[in-house]
Amino acid sequence: MLACLLSACAHDVAKQSVSPTSAPPTTVRTSAADETISAIQTLQNLTPADLQTAKESAREMFERDPVAFRRMRYVLAMFVSPPTPADDDRLLALVEPMIGSAEFRQTADGIIAAVIQQSATARKKLREEMAQQRLRANTVVAGSASKRDDRDAELRSLRAKVEDLEKQLAAMKSIERSVTRR
Repeated sequence: MLACLLSACAHDVAKQSVSPTSAPPTTVRTSAADETISAIQTLQNLTPADLQTAKESAREMFERDPVAFRRMRYVLAMFVSPPTPADDDRLLALVEPMIGSAEFRQTADGIIAAVIQQSATARKKLREEMAQQRLRANTVVAGSASKRDDRDAELRSLRAKVEDLEKQLAAMKSIERSVTRR
């Protein structure tokens, strides 16, 4: 069997021999950074539905075999997808172990992972600040509404007092007229 495989390999090598007049075959080698950037560009060009499918596929592949390559592909799919708070938390959880490795941080994927971590952290912080601002705004509005309600109640009370005083004034004028007529 081994002899058969070796003869087949030798046969393939003989087929690939190059004539002296033709150019030698060249293979284009891409770096890990080029592959990662290409993956990002591919993901960015997908429709939202296709992007969601790619994200789910990357998640399933990573969960089946959690190697660094599949983790990075899943991280990229999550990063390119429209962010949600849960995705940012999951993204940070996936990136942390990658960033924790000094050896990985020196690679192109490590640098990209660090940028993704910073971006996800900034988005998370911005979401928290926005939630706090909304809470403050709602508190101010509620405070304004209660102040407005208090002012409205006071205004109604004052109007009622004015009406009572006008009635009393009308009664006093009526008494005064009747006294002056006598």
